[in-house]
Amino acid sequence: MSESLPDSKTKIAVSTEAIDSSPKAGMLSALIRRLPMTVFWALAAQGVVSVTRILTTVTVGGRFAPEGAASGSMLGSMEQLSLYYSAFGVLMVLVAMHEGFVTTPLTVFLPKQNKENESEFSGNMLLASLTFMGVAIAIAAVWILYKYQTSQSMTPLIAVIAVVVALAPLQLLREFSRRWLLANLEVRASALFEILFSVTFLASLFALFLFAQVSAIHAFVTIAIVNVIALVAWWRCFGNRFSITKNGAKEQFMENFRYGRWAAAENVCSGVTMFFCVWYLTGELGTAPGGVFSACFNIMLLANPFLLGVCSLLGARAAQEFTRGGWDAMLKTLAQYGTFVLVVLLGFALVLWLFGDDLTNLLFNKCQVWFDANTGGVNRITSTLGLAVPLLGISFVLSTAILAIGRPNDNFICAIVALAVLVGVNLAFGPSLMVAAVSFVLATLTNVLLRIGCLARAYSKRDKTYVAKA
Repeated sequence: MSESLPDSKTKIAVSTEAIDSSPKAGMLSALIRRLPMTVFWALAAQGVVSVTRILTTVTVGGRFAPEGAASGSMLGSMEQLSLYYSAFGVLMVLVAMHEGFVTTPLTVFLPKQNKENESEFSGNMLLASLTFMGVAIAIAAVWILYKYQTSQSMTPLIAVIAVVVALAPLQLLREFSRRWLLANLEVRASALFEILFSVTFLASLFALFLFAQVSAIHAFVTIAIVNVIALVAWWRCFGNRFSITKNGAKEQFMENFRYGRWAAAENVCSGVTMFFCVWYLTGELGTAPGGVFSACFNIMLLANPFLLGVCSLLGARAAQEFTRGGWDAMLKTLAQYGTFVLVVLLGFALVLWLFGDDLTNLLFNKCQVWFDANTGGVNRITSTLGLAVPLLGISFVLSTAILAIGRPNDNFICAIVALAVLVGVNLAFGPSLMVAAVSFVLATLTNVLLRIGCLARAYSKRDKTYVAKA
């Protein structure tokens, strides 16, 4: 028995028997059998994207540069990695705000639309995305001008950030296209577009290396060019499902703001939490320690293919299950996905605890020089950061449930308290790579505990507000 989604050019079968069947083998294999095939399409897409990101990071960091390469050669370096990752953090904060004001409301509101209104709703959301871009880019440009005036020069970091801000609309539009496909449960199409982007970008990155043009700015420009290719392909395939009119656009934008202001605030807090330690260490200790911590942090982010793949799909499914079946249906889905996430990420954390040092040396071999000079050659930063991975997974799962029940303000409260813990620990104990790693783990644990409390409180006070209408 299977259920197919209507009005989809590519029918995606979701097995309900697989969900209801009892496990017959080991726990992990049983959990895998219970999940719909769309999960594995999402995992495949995130796997390709994450491989692309890590290859970009190690290439910009000079991993593939010959040992005897001159320091000024454009084959990547730790200095370029520092510039790239700092500017990438700014881009991720913009993406986080866009997610809160646009793509999160899109995921939550789309399942509630009548079939006749879906194209107009999608058009209004696209207009909201474009409006956000204009406002956000204008604010970022003012900040760049301020930094330029105060420094009295165009420093390399300001130059890279300026390029990123100028090209950010293309990244935000591609993120909108991805989330729109997932909100419509067009998971296979989303995966194929992500693969198209990654293959094209990696080919371009190889060309940059071949012609000795690897730098932070060139990497971001290449991303923008490939984004244009992916967006053109997406619009040609799905542009007929958008109705661009002014009818209801203003009302939809205001509704996005009312709902998304909390999600945007939570996303900004979460984004700053992810990059604060890098910014703080770079500012207090210099680019070398900041670059080393960035390398260790990127090893931890190797879990992203799994974590983001599952949770990006869960966001749409949790909203739909709560709309159709209320708390019971949502919690059942939450338990299935959450258990799967926890089991896999506990295994990943164990791998990092045992082999994190080796993985860091493999991908960022230039970091070992710093560890040799400062810690006797021992790297415990990566393994310590690995402890946060299962917590991040559970935090993502809980966040989707809180959004599905319409309480984004709870997510914001949890995120800002977690950020306060992170900043407080770093300021209290001073700049140190180990302090930064421990503070990140403690902040993530704080977020998980608070989200569990918020969800439990909402469940205990549930009433007809939270029960889906028949």
